[in-house]
Amino acid sequence: VSTLDLVVNPLPELDLEDNYVICADASSGGLDYVEVDSELSAAGYSFEWRDEFGTLLSTDAVYLIDQIGIYSLEVSNTVGSNCSTLAFFTVSESENPTVTATVTSEDFADSHTIVATATGGGLYEFSLDQGPWQDSGTFTGVRPGERTVNVRDLNGCGITSFVLVVIDYPAYFTPNGDGYNDTWNIGALSNQMASKIYIFDRFGKLLKQIMPAGEGWDGTYNGQKMPTTDYWFLLHYNDLDTAAPKQLRGHFTLKR
Repeated sequence: VSTLDLVVNPLPELDLEDNYVICADASSGGLDYVEVDSELSAAGYSFEWRDEFGTLLSTDAVYLIDQIGIYSLEVSNTVGSNCSTLAFFTVSESENPTVTATVTSEDFADSHTIVATATGGGLYEFSLDQGPWQDSGTFTGVRPGERTVNVRDLNGCGITSFVLVVIDYPAYFTPNGDGYNDTWNIGALSNQMASKIYIFDRFGKLLKQIMPAGEGWDGTYNGQKMPTTDYWFLLHYNDLDTAAPKQLRGHFTLKR
């Protein structure tokens, strides 16, 4: 009886990703190519990178790809055996999103909500102004004024921003000369040069006419400081979405 020694040669081990992502627009900070590394030494192995049509692309241990598609890498031992391993992977593309955002709450509501959407070929997350990133494009309890929704591609392909305005008015102001809340105005409408605000006392007497683009009301009438109490206003403005003329009546408090 004779004996036979069997030598089992290990297969080359590959640890490639199933999918690699390149950026459609490299100007946004991402890369429009990916460097796929076999992580094997060229001294002991041979390499054949091919596209989905079987075309030989490279025989190096590392291959740079700048086109989407299906690829394969076959690695063979060159020392001791001709064992080989074949792996397939895809390269897909992520693009900057088309971003839209709207204020879903009514103008001058008690609480404001922004809903943002992002469409495109990538995976995205959202941030309001400089706040934390989140999966959802819905933001509640939003402060009045100009707000910026930022949308970030999760594959590092850049950030797209969308600016919108949340309309509200201050509930009070404190004209005491400390540099904070010294005047009353509706700053969210500062870009509407034709908007006008009329301010009245409790008896309906006109005290001041101001514009959102101006400095606001300092709490005086004919040079005299008005007392702490509530004051009323009438606002004429244009709807931010439709440009239709609108008006609003409300009141605020002067505190001294």
